[in-house]
Amino acid sequence: MKAEIDNSEILMETCCAGEQSPHTCGALRGIKLTHKATGIVVHSIKEKSQHANKLAALELLKMELVKRRFDNIDEDDLVDGKTFWEELNSGKHD
Repeated sequence: MKAEIDNSEILMETCCAGEQSPHTCGALRGIKLTHKATGIVVHSIKEKSQHANKLAALELLKMELVKRRFDNIDEDDLVDGKTFWEELNSGKHD
């Protein structure tokens, strides 16, 4: 699984964090990310900046994507470590 998520794969929305009206939203800005292909939605509002919230939300999204991938593994497709290592070195998983 790739480590980076392309911006075209996500829908990003900003929102005010806390009890502020839309007209008086302060510097604390929340981020909501939706992964278009899977529909996974994550958000972050705890950080002090919009940028920090975006980075936190991206990490949450990556974790959810990895979790979903492992949840969908078919146990019949699993191999032992030695077989996997041999296949990896042979280039089978490139």
